[in-house]
Amino acid sequence: MPDLAHQRPDERHSGMLTVRAVKAYYDAALGSRGARLLDDYSDKPGHKGVSGEQYGFDRKLVADMMKAGFQVAIHAIGDAGNRETLDFIETVIKEKPEVRLNRNRIEHAQVVHPDDFRDSGSWM
Repeated sequence: MPDLAHQRPDERHSGMLTVRAVKAYYDAALGSRGARLLDDYSDKPGHKGVSGEQYGFDRKLVADMMKAGFQVAIHAIGDAGNRETLDFIETVIKEKPEVRLNRNRIEHAQVVHPDDFRDSGSWM
């Protein structure tokens, strides 16, 4: 497989397959207690889920893909997972403002803290 992080999406439309988007996983599912939460799971004190590097999220690789022009869909379910993902996207946009045009997104958001619904006009 080619190293897509060092290429741009194929915009020539010359083939049968065009890769413009990639998916990354920041946290896991709620049911398995894997979604990253701000507070402990009510039925498992001391546990807040898994996320980021401990779940296999490679910040550098995902940022490189975004900067190369790929649309990145990041799986984030928990309120901490969603907050950390929003912060990550905002950081990448600050490094390279045109990343906001990629149509990056969070997928499967199920728990979002009310404070994270603030105006995020800097990239949305």
